[in-house]
Amino acid sequence: MTTRPSSQIIRAGQAAMAQLGRGNPATARRLMAALDAMTLLAAQHGSAGKRDQQAGALAERARLVRMLAELPGRADPGAGHTAALRAATEAAALAMKAAEAGGVNDVNLSAYVVATDERGLCALELGRSSGKEQLTQAAGWLAEAEAGYRRLGRDGPADTAGLGALEAQSLAALAD
Repeated sequence: MTTRPSSQIIRAGQAAMAQLGRGNPATARRLMAALDAMTLLAAQHGSAGKRDQQAGALAERARLVRMLAELPGRADPGAGHTAALRAATEAAALAMKAAEAGGVNDVNLSAYVVATDERGLCALELGRSSGKEQLTQAAGWLAEAEAGYRRLGRDGPADTAGLGALEAQSLAALAD
């Protein structure tokens, strides 16, 4: 069995990410191509000691895992959201370590904010069935992501994260 070279996997994944960024629909094939590329990039950055970039790739990987879980017809979206939450938590922790080692910069801050946003979105989805504790956690993470996006000058994602935080707070209040 032959395997594709790393550069080919990364190019295919970047093309898939570009298509998603242009608003093309998320498909399992597109998401898997992008997921393979982010996994490979994270490993390459890790091997090169580039924690900032590794954290960024892992944060994007977490986003892709969540998007895959949310595709229509998925057998167990809860398992997908749990896997995405785990991946986002790993990315956030690595971004924090990178910031502690080399100082806060736009790369590790962005990785942390994206990972925190993903943690919040996954916790929100999981909290819909598991209850108040997960929803409260989601509200906190999404509020933190909103503040981070604002610091980075990304108003659109900040507004979306803020709305997610309000939704999580409302659902948590209703769970009482």
